[in-house]
Amino acid sequence: MRCIRSVGIVTAIVALGALLSGCGPGLLALAGGTGGGMFGFAGGDKDKDKGGGGGSTNTPPVVVINSLTREDAPATLTYTLIDNESNLCSVTVTYSLDGSNFFPCTQGVGGDPTTFLNSGAGATHTFKWDYELDLLTEELVSGISIAVRANDGFTDGPVASMNGLSVGNDAPVLLTSASPQSPSVLVNGGLVLVNFVLTDTSADIAGMVVLFTLDQGQTFTELAAGDYVGTPPFALLTTTTGASSQFIWNSNVALPDFVGNNVTLLLVPVDKPNGGSITRWARPCPWGHSASTTSPTARRKSRSSAISTAILLSAP
Repeated sequence: MRCIRSVGIVTAIVALGALLSGCGPGLLALAGGTGGGMFGFAGGDKDKDKGGGGGSTNTPPVVVINSLTREDAPATLTYTLIDNESNLCSVTVTYSLDGSNFFPCTQGVGGDPTTFLNSGAGATHTFKWDYELDLLTEELVSGISIAVRANDGFTDGPVASMNGLSVGNDAPVLLTSASPQSPSVLVNGGLVLVNFVLTDTSADIAGMVVLFTLDQGQTFTELAAGDYVGTPPFALLTTTTGASSQFIWNSNVALPDFVGNNVTLLLVPVDKPNGGSITRWARPCPWGHSASTTSPTARRKSRSSAISTAILLSAP
């Protein structure tokens, strides 16, 4: 009987030793796991990413590009950042002029940073692109592609892109021609009718700043809204091939009872993109010398030539 009890004890010890040495998952289950873990069915975390959401599978962040505003550098790029786990994200912003070769966009002053960005169901952010440093011009540049990719700290999201974008601006051009004459001036007493044709590479709404000088361009006086008869030339349609416009200057307001032929009008076209802030002025001194003027237009950056025309004012 004693021999039989010893054999039973030895057998139990051997069985317990086998359990301790060969059933690691079983021990984890006994320590508080699930029943499936006791039989080795509970998988580890190696097949799951470490993204937010309490152990759920991480999904890459998504970017939706909304718009790129034509304005003075830096231009505003607006985009929406989406991440199912609401992780803080970073973004990379690139541009291309040919749709194939992309380069980093230089970040300008303002806008949001490119790191530690809120995401969630859809957070709107802005990136300020200093395109003048990258493109080496402030002139109009079209056919630009922008690409943005986000990273949530665990994986890169897909690339979002938008094509056919433009930045910068060109000044409208005042066309000149002999037949039909453009610009043409018709004087009737103190009333001056001016017809002209404007063209613009981006077909922006334009305006015409009109100045006059009595001393051959040494000083200028800019016309105000009250100097015109009818609608002032402040909101003019343009096309890439040329659109006709006109205005009537009542010279009696600024030059009452003036008679003489030493009056020179200066026509300075200007435009601004729809919804943008960038404004381009034509050159205020086409005859080649700088003029002191009370008008701010003469101190603006120039992109194309303005037109001057001498007129004879007679008494009404």
